[in-house]
Amino acid sequence: TKGHKHDNSEICIGMIFLPRDNFNVQEDCKTIVEKELTKSDFKIYGWRQVPINTKVLGEKANSNRPEITQVLFKHNDKNLVDKDLERKLYEIRRKIEKETIKNNLEGFYICSLSSKSIIYKGMFLAEALSNFYTDLNDERFISRYAIFHQRFSTNTFPSWDLAQPFRAIAHNGEINTFKGNCNWMKVHEDEIESPLFEDIENLKPVIQPGASDSAALDNVFELLNISGQPAPLAKLMLIPDAWSKKNKILPRDHQKLFNFLNSTMEPWDGPAAIAATDNEWVIAANDRNGLR
Repeated sequence: TKGHKHDNSEICIGMIFLPRDNFNVQEDCKTIVEKELTKSDFKIYGWRQVPINTKVLGEKANSNRPEITQVLFKHNDKNLVDKDLERKLYEIRRKIEKETIKNNLEGFYICSLSSKSIIYKGMFLAEALSNFYTDLNDERFISRYAIFHQRFSTNTFPSWDLAQPFRAIAHNGEINTFKGNCNWMKVHEDEIESPLFEDIENLKPVIQPGASDSAALDNVFELLNISGQPAPLAKLMLIPDAWSKKNKILPRDHQKLFNFLNSTMEPWDGPAAIAATDNEWVIAANDRNGLR
């Protein structure tokens, strides 16, 4: 079959979970995705059913398995690239998510919508990742980096959408201050302003309803990234290093930085180890008490 000729535009890919047994909802979800993309001047190349090998799945994981699809598209303005493009895609994704919730379209989840990264995840053993997603065995599949995680959420019921990694982080541990962090984030939402977005209301609520502690941490981490904070700084804002004003080894400038960050964002405390990326940095870190 005849395909599309590449014109050196940034190719974007959406990795999307759809309800496997409800074809009407599948079409409704695709319609919303296409509508939001075309409204923002994106050209859609088409949809692709992601090749998978279901033999590696357990009975429960297979019964809950979503329809896994990819949408391929580009922006009609070739000058819209890198951070500006990713920021636009982030806002579009949030608009799509809110629209599907508004229409009660259950079983819809966007793993990633990006020109920089693709997220492959699911409910199977870690070593089965490349066996399940056969794309990963293609020798043409090359990446500058990879973040890998092999645990499910342990404080919410396991599901395909809550499998890790999320869009920015992979998190192992537990956020003991989770409820307080969510409440504080709601307070911060009233003060959020930025000229970088079409409408700041599209980004609210920052933390998605029903999110696990890991997913919620990812929601906030991603917002900080997309708003201009690089991954190392976002990590320090959310999971700060241990420090004291009495510390004679820590440079004075570092103390000032930590003090400032402490006044802008409440720490997400608890035993935690994370690997994260903003598509420029890849970082790994643990909590300030070193419990992971």
